[in-house]
Amino acid sequence: MNRPDREWIGRRWFEMRAGYGIYLGFIFGFGNFVLILHGLTDWFKDYPLHWFALAAMATIVPIAIAVGYHHNRTQQKTEARNLTHLNPYIDVIVHDSKEEFAYRILLAQIAWMVEMAQRHDEPELAERTERIGRACRRILDGESSMGALRKEGL
Repeated sequence: MNRPDREWIGRRWFEMRAGYGIYLGFIFGFGNFVLILHGLTDWFKDYPLHWFALAAMATIVPIAIAVGYHHNRTQQKTEARNLTHLNPYIDVIVHDSKEEFAYRILLAQIAWMVEMAQRHDEPELAERTERIGRACRRILDGESSMGALRKEGL
């Protein structure tokens, strides 16, 4: 009998977490909400549970759609950027962004600093500053920030 490899087990674990967290957790949570709302309030005691559940779905689903639509229109970009910045291995500069502008200004400042270090006969400072500049150029070219810093020994 073949034993499954670690990657296979890892993929199944991820799929189980996604399936439960996204779908089953939602279904169980919604069902629990309906049962608790039906059982704890005196307003709905006269209605059978199945009719109450249908009425709750007819009310809650459109509200949830409106909230989700608002989230996608206003927060999706911010959320995606924040999640990207949390992972230093995929943190890259977005073209035409404030970060790209800041890096271009930083490159101009670095060029000036290298020139000043060379004028004052500071080769070690000039070399370290040039390494920072090379890392900034790598990041602007699309490399991850951690990868660029590592390659330049920073």
